[in-house]
Amino acid sequence: MAAATRLNLQQRAKIDVLRSEKWSIRRIAKKIRRSTTVVFNYLHLGLKYGLKGNSGRKKIISNINRKKIISLASQKKMSARQIKAELLLDQSVRTVQRVLRSCPHLIYQKFMKKPRLNKDNKSSRLEFARNCIKKRIDWSKIIWSDEKRFNLDGPDGIHYYWHDLRTEPEYLSKRSFGGGSVMLWAAFEGNQLLQLYFMDSAYNSKDYTNMLEYSLLPYLNPDDVFMQDNASIHNSKHTNNWLKVNKVPQLKFPAHSPDLNPIENVWGILTRAVFANGRQFKKKEELKIAIQDAWNSILESTLENLIESMPDRIISVIAKNGGLIEY
Repeated sequence: MAAATRLNLQQRAKIDVLRSEKWSIRRIAKKIRRSTTVVFNYLHLGLKYGLKGNSGRKKIISNINRKKIISLASQKKMSARQIKAELLLDQSVRTVQRVLRSCPHLIYQKFMKKPRLNKDNKSSRLEFARNCIKKRIDWSKIIWSDEKRFNLDGPDGIHYYWHDLRTEPEYLSKRSFGGGSVMLWAAFEGNQLLQLYFMDSAYNSKDYTNMLEYSLLPYLNPDDVFMQDNASIHNSKHTNNWLKVNKVPQLKFPAHSPDLNPIENVWGILTRAVFANGRQFKKKEELKIAIQDAWNSILESTLENLIESMPDRIISVIAKNGGLIEY
């Protein structure tokens, strides 16, 4: 039987946080969906966890070259093909890939499009997470909202690299595509979708509140709380006055925190559905129809799973001391 997969860094951090809260090993294991033996071994071994090597047949790449391969992947983000060329190796690209995959602190992952956080950002995120636990936020009563631009030509290309788990992830900044685009506002609460609103490219605070009057107020219940990010038109004097007059309570949300907004996951679902199999569009109306169809097809269970992920996200933020999390 194959050996069980080792705990990744995020799982280890969650165990540390939950154990500090005096959770039992059995309860922690159930929370992270791993065996009690795995959790016990990690807590028992501490810093020695995962350091034991594996025996096997004689390696066809020398230890010196193995170290060089791992170093180039970790520090310079080179692909296996680039590493083979750089080191003038006789071995195949597949052999180089096997070396990289055998390294416990390297994973092959896509560049993530997330903001870089400074010290103040991390502090705000950490404070937000702790307040959420203290106030026992009912996540099903939050109306999650956001805007997104969909390009006729499709989403940006996918970029992968070898990431050293002992270092901070690398990120790509978002790029603009030609060929025209469609801007829209969307929101959901619990397992219910609100009505999509397609926006004009030029949008100011007055346009934004006019849109909210049409797309938000009819769905707002007395115990609901509205969440929006920190875009300038969201925090303008006009918008804040409108929200106050219409008695719309807000969730004070930390800046640069798309990983804490589950609607970002909804954007991913929409993007994959709209641009499935490399689909592109010639007209904006065609793109709008595809987006609306994909929006209407989102399952209630999908939204419920996203809401249920919020406590884990909050725990992960605390475990990472306000840093970015993998959501």
